Amino acid sequence: MRYVLIGDSFAEGYGVDFKDAAQTQLEKLVGIDIYNFGSDGYFGPVQYYLIYKDLAKQFEHDGVILFFLPANDFTDNDYTFWKGFHPSWYRPYYKKTNNGGYDIFYPEQAMPNDQYEDKVEGNTIKRFMLRNLMRYTFTADTVRTIKYLLARSPLEKLGYSGYFDATAEQQEAALYFVEKLVREATPRRVMILVIPNREDMNRIRSGKSYKDQYWFNKLSSMATNTDIEVIDMADHMPDDYASLFLPCDNHWNALGNRAAAKLIAAKFHSSISHRDTHPVGAAR
Repeated sequence: MRYVLIGDSFAEGYGVDFKDAAQTQLEKLVGIDIYNFGSDGYFGPVQYYLIYKDLAKQFEHDGVILFFLPANDFTDNDYTFWKGFHPSWYRPYYKKTNNGGYDIFYPEQAMPNDQYEDKVEGNTIKRFMLRNLMRYTFTADTVRTIKYLLARSPLEKLGYSGYFDATAEQQEAALYFVEKLVREATPRRVMILVIPNREDMNRIRSGKSYKDQYWFNKLSSMATNTDIEVIDMADHMPDDYASLFLPCDNHWNALGNRAAAKLIAAKFHSSISHRDTHPVGAAR
């Protein structure tokens, strides 16, 4: 049995050894193969949908596991949020249509890296030098890090929580593309893991409820489909939830990856057992 894993850096396994990543742990716990299409670098629901539709779907698989991270999945494809920081990035964003849906667009001034290098005046040597300076020097890495910090600071300084603070349109757009991915995966089984970070958990444990949020109710509605299962990790976090994250940022450490894998594995086994007991079409 083979599953496709879709998501951002959490799915990719950022910050831990491969043996400790959720993918590796889940393969051991469930005994399945996982094709991991997770990627860091500001990936959100628009990219999840495109990667699945145009790439991952071409491979034989029995189901899809989607890692959904409210901490940035609501903002990653919002051009109004990013245009002040990286207007020339060649990446997909959403825009609302007149019929209430969302289209995908790339900013007019954006261009792929290879085209950007071709725009540089001069000969091949100059383009070669630019490419290598951008990719392999500490200075370029420093500039990218500064840009990253500047881009994220508006959310972090405000104590942003994706579980609570996303705008109505950000929530609608994100779930629009999650739903499109799910439709692309039909009739395969889809499991969606919703991932809280420390700020989300701080608010939840202070007594605040997110159960009236559009995104939560939309996912809950999708989960009424027998082939879609939603696991809200916030319901299963330990008292010392901070112990699941790296000390330097909001990514999981090995314990966090293990906890996520165990939750998915438990849901996987319980669903298989239920289907064996109550096959499709059987009386209940």
